Amino acid sequence: MDILLTRALMIVSVAATLLSGMLFLDYVAIASSPERRTYITVLPTPQEYPISVASPSRLVIPRIQVDALIERVGITARGEMDVPKSQITVGWLETGPRPGETGSAVIAGHYGQNGAKTSVFDSLSILQPRDTIYVIDEDGITTTFIVREKNTYSPDADASAVFSAADDGTHLNLVTCDGPWNAQSQEYQRRLVIFADKQ
Repeated sequence: MDILLTRALMIVSVAATLLSGMLFLDYVAIASSPERRTYITVLPTPQEYPISVASPSRLVIPRIQVDALIERVGITARGEMDVPKSQITVGWLETGPRPGETGSAVIAGHYGQNGAKTSVFDSLSILQPRDTIYVIDEDGITTTFIVREKNTYSPDADASAVFSAADDGTHLNLVTCDGPWNAQSQEYQRRLVIFADKQ
């Protein structure tokens, strides 16, 4: 049994006790920086999701004037969510549900400046409950999500709720960084997550 699988099984065993049977996700971190560091969790075991909608193509958030192309991103060799190639695009974690499918789809975007360039999620913290988010898929179909809440996490916090759903609903969670840049640790001090539900 390889090391990754052994570690995943150990995580699931501990999580079963701590989270009373809820799906546990091996939280690594959620971060973005001028060096384009964006880390998010990996599912401990492969998951199969029924494909019921087309792949997402564009993310539109009118309140903060975001209209961004959506890239597919996967998991790096280090077990971290990969980053979108550009500061003005966002990345959908393609190992999870597609936006519009049952479960929690996750989209990450950069925060902070890289040289003179700003990033797509610089204003994500402005969003409030009842704000509207649109995901347009490759077939041109728009799925509407309504912001339910937002939360911030420290780098070492348990953020399993970002990647799992406690119900059978359809959710979209947007991930970025927040707070001041910590030059010593080379990361932002907080992780911001917007939780939204399908309308």
